[in-house]
Order: sequence, then structure tokens, then C-alpha cells
Amino acid sequence: MTQPHALHCNVEVGNQPGLIRQADFNNDGLNDLIVFDYQKPIATILLQVNPASVSTFCPSFRQYAMSTSYSIHQAAVGDMNQDGLVEIVTASDSHVVDIYANLGFDNQGRWIGFGNKIQIAYTTFPQSIELKDLDGDQDADIVYTEASLTEKLQVIENKGFHKNTRTGIYAWVYSDPITLASDIPFLQAQIADMNNDGIEDITVSTAYSDAGSLLGKDYNFNYIIPQPVQVGVRPLVMKISDFNHDSYLDFITLNSGDNSVTLYYNQSNDPGHFDEFDRIDSPTYGDVAKFMELRDLNHDGYDDVIVGSWRSQNINILIYQP
Repeated sequence: MTQPHALHCNVEVGNQPGLIRQADFNNDGLNDLIVFDYQKPIATILLQVNPASVSTFCPSFRQYAMSTSYSIHQAAVGDMNQDGLVEIVTASDSHVVDIYANLGFDNQGRWIGFGNKIQIAYTTFPQSIELKDLDGDQDADIVYTEASLTEKLQVIENKGFHKNTRTGIYAWVYSDPITLASDIPFLQAQIADMNNDGIEDITVSTAYSDAGSLLGKDYNFNYIIPQPVQVGVRPLVMKISDFNHDSYLDFITLNSGDNSVTLYYNQSNDPGHFDEFDRIDSPTYGDVAKFMELRDLNHDGYDDVIVGSWRSQNINILIYQP
């Protein structure tokens, strides 16, 4: 297989673009982005206007500013109340987990944006947040990692959108945090069925420069501890995709310690275990590569890579070419 290479296009999004998340926020069928400023309580919403193509791979966007209560360091996007609209779940430097509800559309069909935050939990040093239904009730649960003093992998069970019998007001109901693993300096967690058994697994990376998949045993938050593989120096960001289209999910890490991207293929003869495919050293990411997102931007059927650098005023797009 030919080594992937990158074609670049730049989008100006402020002084210190950091965390990047992707979703169709306004339900127009196009992939949008939200970019959180690394230090300030602001974000830029990029609503895609003209999609990328094979011949013209740079998409165009309409930009909107969004205020946040704090500087957001971790975030995930997903439909939290089964209304067909994408919410944003964040963890900030104030050590809280919040939800920003998607307000939908006005009477003229125009997208309104996101509402004020709804605080659901306290945390200490959050490293990542992911959303997925782990217990089979169709409601997205919240999985997050903590490093430094606490060193935990935790889940908040989403118990649904219910009416308070006393106040008559509908609200989300969540459990207290449930600890799945501890005493490991977790950096990232991604949720997907890595061994095709129908149960969601949790793939994690750690400050020990390794990664592995916690394979789910049932729908009661019970997991088999992984056999880790070595990755690059400080794998700060990890994403999952079937890069080689063999029906088994692979993972890719963005290694902030040496500004590299490393791709690992899932072994189809031993699902849930991984071989290193290729290491792509990329000095063009700037002095500190910190954030990464996957999406097929040129509609060729393969996921591309979006990378943000801490002190750069640009995001970089890598077009995957097998």
C-alpha cells in the first residue's frame, strides 16, 4: 500500500485555534466544524457552504462566533435527547462537564444555534470526552478520561430526557460518574466495536506512550483489560476509522511529543489487536500539534485528517490517498 500524503488548505479561525469537532449542526446534509479557542471562552462555528470535491478539495465555510462560559479543553458532539439535533458536551478548565443544547430552527426555518450550558458533573483534569450508548438503552452515555492526580476512565450514564413530576419541566437525567479503570494516566478514549461482536469497546491511549482496547463483555459496563501497543511520544489525540476498508476498525494517533501521526491497523485474524502500519512525521503542523479530526472531505470514500497546532493560526488538512 502506498504511504498517504497530504495536500493542504488553510482556514483562518482566530488567534489560538485549538479543539476541533465536526458534525452537521444545521441539518443541511453538509459537514460543519466548530473550533474552540485554546485560551479564551470563545468558539468559531464553520457552517459548510460549498463541499469539497476530488478536483477542488478545499471546502468553503460561513463563520459564526459562539461564546462559551469557560475556555473549553475537551468536547464531543452527538444527539443527547434523540431529537435529531446535535448537542455539544464539553469539559473546561473550571473542571465541569457541560452540555450545550442545539436550539434547532426558528419559524422561518433558520438555524438558531446553541443555548446556554447545562452543568451535569464535576471532574478534575479531563483529557478527553466521548459519547456512545454503552448500556443498550439508545441514549448516548458520556465517557471521559482523567489524568494527573486522579488517573481514571469514567462513564456518566445518560438515563434519558424525562419530565420532572414536581416541576413539570423536561430535563436530562444522568448518573454519578462510574469508574471503569484507574491508576493509569489516560490521555484519550474512543468508543467503537473493535472486534465485531456487537458490543461497544473503549480504545485508550496513555501517557506511557501506549494504547489498547478495553473489550466490552456485556451492557453493564464490564470490560476486559487491553494488551497495549507502543505508539508515538505522548499520543495526545487518537481517532478510529476503517482506513483500509477491511471491515475492521483501525486507529490513528497524533503524537504531541514528536509532532507525528501514526496509523495502526486492526489485525483481521485477531480482532482487537493491532500492527503499526506507518509513521508520518509532519513538521508542517507547527511547533505543538495538539488536535485532530477525521472526515472524508473530498468524497473519495477514505477519511481525511484535520490537524490543529497550538501556536499556529491555521488548521491543516491531510487528504488520505491509499
